Amino acid sequence: MMHFIFRLRLFLIVTFVSLCFSFSAIAQKSWKLDVSGNVRDEDSKAAVKGAKLEITKGGAPYKTIFADDNGNFSYSLDPDNTYTVKVSYGNYVSKIITISTENTPSDEEVKQNFKANTEFRIFKKVEDIDYSVLDGPIGSIFFDATENKFDYNVVDFDLKKKLEELKKEMEKKKAEKEAQEKAEKEAALKRAAFTKDSLAKAELDAKKKALQDAEDAKKQAAAAAKAEAEAKKQAVAEAEAAKKKAAADAEAAKAEEKKKAAEAVEAAKLEAKKKQEQEAQEKLDAKKKAEQAEADKLAQQKKAEQEELDKAAEKKKADLAVQEQAKAEKKQQEQEALEKAAAAKKAAEEEQKKKVTPPAPKPEPVKTVTPEVRVAPPVKPIESAPPEIIHPESVRYDEFDYGTYHVNRTFVTIGGVEIEYQKIKHQWGGIFFKRDGLDITDGTYRKEMRKYGLDTK
Repeated sequence: MMHFIFRLRLFLIVTFVSLCFSFSAIAQKSWKLDVSGNVRDEDSKAAVKGAKLEITKGGAPYKTIFADDNGNFSYSLDPDNTYTVKVSYGNYVSKIITISTENTPSDEEVKQNFKANTEFRIFKKVEDIDYSVLDGPIGSIFFDATENKFDYNVVDFDLKKKLEELKKEMEKKKAEKEAQEKAEKEAALKRAAFTKDSLAKAELDAKKKALQDAEDAKKQAAAAAKAEAEAKKQAVAEAEAAKKKAAADAEAAKAEEKKKAAEAVEAAKLEAKKKQEQEAQEKLDAKKKAEQAEADKLAQQKKAEQEELDKAAEKKKADLAVQEQAKAEKKQQEQEALEKAAAAKKAAEEEQKKKVTPPAPKPEPVKTVTPEVRVAPPVKPIESAPPEIIHPESVRYDEFDYGTYHVNRTFVTIGGVEIEYQKIKHQWGGIFFKRDGLDITDGTYRKEMRKYGLDTK
């Protein structure tokens, strides 16, 4: 019996496990109370999948959530409000608790959200039992300023007495129902098995059962007496605990007043420090803004200079194309002149050959003379002269560092057109070459420098 009463006590209360609290700094109580937990069957301890939690805020509906497949749930509550949470599911008895987030610290004292973990234990209804005692809250969660955390109170003493009576009535109803079901089952067995041959055995079994029932009733009475004694002992302990809590609350109130005075002084210091930091930040922002404006201006100047360089490079490229075209035309004219000279030379040699050949003798009637035929030697191809050094009209140099690389520039003027060569050496070791802004190879760079008689280093 003691075991049954102890289990029933667990049916009617909400067990709160591991209340953890932390803080978050956002203006005007923007922190939340994050609540999580689970719902389980009091008898089997199995998760109650789909259990409904109806939450009201200040008496008005706030939100409704459902437990997942493992009976778990979670939700968040705002500060400075009073909430009720009702847990229900199918043929189970509903339970209600209250949660108060009033009389809580401001965001200046909080670093992150408060957190709470709750567990609900609910049980199935028993017929012919009045559960109206559970229509109101059986426990509450509130902020304990002394401990600077949320704490909880279970039901008051009067409600506990009513719950004890409810437990006894439920135990009695269960026992009666079990006894009735057992009797009906045994009666059915008796009726099915009752014959003249088994009558004597049935009477003997009935006597044994009566003796056993008497023994069970005696044991149940002893268990009930022991449970009653335990309940009285528990009531005395709870009264003593309530007395100690009242004294602790009074002491906590004094400590809270002292704490608030100290916090007011600290808040004033913090506000002054915050103002100084804000002024310093404003000065820093103004400085950064001016530096950014200067950087933007410099970037615009660099952009304009680059555009001018690009235009000059395009012009040089166009001029160089004209020069190349002129060179090609000149080379073609020279080749044509060489070909004409070779043709004229060949014609002159043919003409000279005709002049020096002796006239053929008169033919004799009995003798035929065959004239000698001379073959002109083959014309040797004209060999092109080796490339000569082109002496520029002017050469100038400069060098500079830009970012992570060093640039050497050589400006060569040919035919009134200035050609710009760049040798770019990066810090990581890479070397690149450009001519009038276009990429060229190392070999091309060295060949053209040698063509102008310049140093390639």
